Amino acid sequence: MIPSLDGYKVVWSDDFDGAHGASVDHNKWNQKTGPGPSGNREWQLYTAGTENVHLSGDGQLYIVPTHSENQWYSGRLESKTSQVCDNGHAMIFQAELWAPNFTGSPAKFAGLWPAFWALGEDLRSGGVSWPRCGEWDIFEVTNNLSDQNKATLHYENPPNSGKDDPHFGGFVHYEGGPVPHVGAQSRQAAEGLEVTEFDVVFGWEGVLQC
Repeated sequence: MIPSLDGYKVVWSDDFDGAHGASVDHNKWNQKTGPGPSGNREWQLYTAGTENVHLSGDGQLYIVPTHSENQWYSGRLESKTSQVCDNGHAMIFQAELWAPNFTGSPAKFAGLWPAFWALGEDLRSGGVSWPRCGEWDIFEVTNNLSDQNKATLHYENPPNSGKDDPHFGGFVHYEGGPVPHVGAQSRQAAEGLEVTEFDVVFGWEGVLQC
């Protein structure tokens, strides 16, 4: 169920309606295949079928890792369309998510890294590489973080900074289970074609965090 927020209108959404085991709506989603980005040192291969990505039958999406013949497989989705925040306006990315309880970093969850994030539209349309294109990591929990969710902004390298991946972020407490409202809100101000101010605020269960 999409929450109603004063001053905002829904421009893109998916309630994942469909039969148990059915595929996602490929009019809305690109289902990535093959290896992940080399910088993440990922072991799994992403697949195109429904074994690793399918609907639950009750309005949820399941992303399920599997292991076969010494190889891990999983699912990775990106929206078919890009959403751009107009100058002088605000935009919210929001989802209801569920992940295991990583508290205490149990060995059985080693290697799991569920995530919800957004990349800059220039990566698609302008050929701008990461991290210059920008990235909002809204929800990232791993076995190494125990009972913490990490939110991070990645951005363009400042001139002569010597940094390969400038970023900053923060953490909120999380012990697994459903999170009804996790997202990021951006607000952009501009004079002509020049952006003069750009704010991003992360929210957790409807409460602004950082």
